[in-house]
Amino acid sequence: MRGLDAKEQAEMIEQMKKMNEEMGDDFLPTPQTSTPQAKKPSVAKAHELKVAEFTLERDDNEGLLQLAVSVPGLDSMKGVELDVTDSLASIVFPSSVKLKPLKVELPASVVPSSVKAKFSKKTSQITVKLPLLLKVAKAG
Repeated sequence: MRGLDAKEQAEMIEQMKKMNEEMGDDFLPTPQTSTPQAKKPSVAKAHELKVAEFTLERDDNEGLLQLAVSVPGLDSMKGVELDVTDSLASIVFPSSVKLKPLKVELPASVVPSSVKAKFSKKTSQITVKLPLLLKVAKAG
């Protein structure tokens, strides 16, 4: 295989310039702009969210379900949203603790209006006491 002489090199350069003009600026690699870089951290944050660790126990002596949720980094109940229906407990955490919202299907019907929640700073844990519907009905 032989090298290109000066005339062939000049023709190739001209062909490349012509191709570049025809294809436009989209053909050439473009430097990174701030817009894609600004989007990357927000996508990464979504992947950084973790699933909260929890336990759900039934206490038939007390007539309730007890939901204990570990929330490292939480200082108080400020910003925590708790929503309870007769069959589902949902907790939304402040963004600072980087936890996904938690939804727990309850194995028995509870009385949403009698639910009590407390936060322990010492253990960084939210404890939700969910009175069972049958126990309340029997007591009443």
